Amino acid sequence: MFQHMILSYFLPPLILFATPEWLLRAIIGKGRTYRVVAFLCKPVIAAVIFNCVVMVLHVPVMVNTATVNGPLHFGLHFLVVITALLMWMPVIGPLPELQMSYGGKMIYLFLQSVVPTLPSGWLTFADGPVYRHYAEQPVRVWNIDVMNDQQTAAVIMKIGGGFFLWGIIIFMWFRRFGVVRDEENSYRRPAPLTYGDVVEAFDRAEAPSEPAADQRS
Repeated sequence: MFQHMILSYFLPPLILFATPEWLLRAIIGKGRTYRVVAFLCKPVIAAVIFNCVVMVLHVPVMVNTATVNGPLHFGLHFLVVITALLMWMPVIGPLPELQMSYGGKMIYLFLQSVVPTLPSGWLTFADGPVYRHYAEQPVRVWNIDVMNDQQTAAVIMKIGGGFFLWGIIIFMWFRRFGVVRDEENSYRRPAPLTYGDVVEAFDRAEAPSEPAADQRS
């Protein structure tokens, strides 16, 4: 579970932060590829794709098969990273036109923190082991029984992921509204306008032109 958190919440934002705008534009161009990327990075589209992949990753038959099938396991992890990149693009992507406003980003991330409640609740309140592969292991890491292991994974998904996203939301809130509040409550004010400033401004201004003779008549 912690590995999935890294692949979906930690790695993709770092990749986007490290990708300059010019490089991404050079890769996707301005034609069909750009239009496809722009469509997939729409907040609703990206969120639905990412969360559908997250749900599929927790289906028992998928998990049990992936734990014994190397290519499938790698492919699912690769799919998590790709869809997570799409999910994070409206928040911190290199292309400004694909990003949302601060308010939209905060609502978007809050909704992302709500969706994992379904699989995490399922893992927490299940009557027994959900995944056969983990229940049949002869040796337990740190002697943790299968149910405690399963419930710990649910806590990491819901609480750990929620705190991470809420931390970003709080940071955005203070970055967006904290600066305005500091400026409004600051004791520093612009220097008052003096008589000398007014005289200097008039001296720099051009004198009005005289009207023509036919206009005066």
